[in-house]
Amino acid sequence: MPETILMIFEGEKTEVKIYEKLYTNYFSTDSNTIIISSYNTNIYKLWKELYKDEYLDIVEVIREKNEQNRIKLNGIDRDQIAQVYLFFDHDAHDPDASNEIIESMLHFYQEETDHGKLYISYPMVEALIDFSIDIKYKNTMYPIARNIEYKKFVNKKTIFQDLRKIFKKDWDYIIGENLKKGNFITTGNYSIIPFKDLHKICQINIFEMQKIKYIEPQQMVSVLSGFPFFIAEYFGEDHYVF
Repeated sequence: MPETILMIFEGEKTEVKIYEKLYTNYFSTDSNTIIISSYNTNIYKLWKELYKDEYLDIVEVIREKNEQNRIKLNGIDRDQIAQVYLFFDHDAHDPDASNEIIESMLHFYQEETDHGKLYISYPMVEALIDFSIDIKYKNTMYPIARNIEYKKFVNKKTIFQDLRKIFKKDWDYIIGENLKKGNFITTGNYSIIPFKDLHKICQINIFEMQKIKYIEPQQMVSVLSGFPFFIAEYFGEDHYVF
């Protein structure tokens, strides 16, 4: 039976464009109703709002954020939404940023059928297309102090300049490389992990190893997108062909 799914993006432009391309390439046989919404600010501001009231419902927070969200969620109660997914940037350059907040968020938002499931991009959403001729994705890192420049940096060097010209084979490659890199960050192996072991490279484990290997000792992040992990987990083993 089809379900209603809510996707919450940090922004309303790049994230939505990425989702639309992923939808075109991967959701052709999916019968669920998907509502997309934008929070329009970072994860640390969201945590501040939620922290005020532990019983505050994420759906109501998003509904009241802007007029577009109110229209999309009009007449829809929380119990009518089967799954909630959140897509936010690491954004460690923000004055409110802290490892403790990210950890708290990832532990709280780790089940899509409960509070929701959170996916983090390091450092920002543009990590998804941070592929260049000169540097292998495995070795791509970025300094936290320069996060504010990251979008321009990626746009200058990426081999994927136009989202409209990224086709299914390209998306498969992008998703596969991110899954390999998630495995590399957490286990040291740059390879596609078997589906039965996908839980080993969950968002919490990735963050913990980002913190240990890159964030704390180097003030860097290993560039990684959250979207590929959503695709792999959402569609399950039968479609795990990356």
